[in-house]
Amino acid sequence: MFCTALPAHPEQERNRTVSSSPQFALDFIAGKWAELCGEVGLTETDVKESDAELRHLLTPLGDVLMRDIQTPSYIADDGFPVEASISWTPPSPEVRLMFESVGGTGNLRAAQDAGRALTRELAADPEVSIDRYLAIEELFLSALPASGQPTIWHAMARRQGSPTRYKIYLNPCAFGGR
Repeated sequence: MFCTALPAHPEQERNRTVSSSPQFALDFIAGKWAELCGEVGLTETDVKESDAELRHLLTPLGDVLMRDIQTPSYIADDGFPVEASISWTPPSPEVRLMFESVGGTGNLRAAQDAGRALTRELAADPEVSIDRYLAIEELFLSALPASGQPTIWHAMARRQGSPTRYKIYLNPCAFGGR
């Protein structure tokens, strides 16, 4: 396996605002999530429950305007820290949202620390176990995360009538392995 750094994002103004009025990132993301959930047939209850979970998981983006997201993420090609997808695998479609935790200072170490904290917070749910993650966590941490080498991402996924599932993505190249 070869590990390479992801390319740096160009320093450019990104206009993600859908309307002319300022929009908060969390409201934008939640709106798109609700649209996707509705398109694949999730019930209103499923949408409401997953919206509450999404808003909790992405709380740090609650007060951030779309135009003010500065620290590029490697989740999506445009540097936005969230990306949605749909799995069409039977028995029913699954809506997924992959995201990078945003640290308070907007740097790579803060994002890593926020991701670790979120993982532990997820474990408060009796249906979620992070025992396997904790056994290997130290292998994927970096005292000085490098640009293009994010260390931890998360995802939530929802199917009609099923509880939300969570995923953790770890970067085996976080220490610059080859």
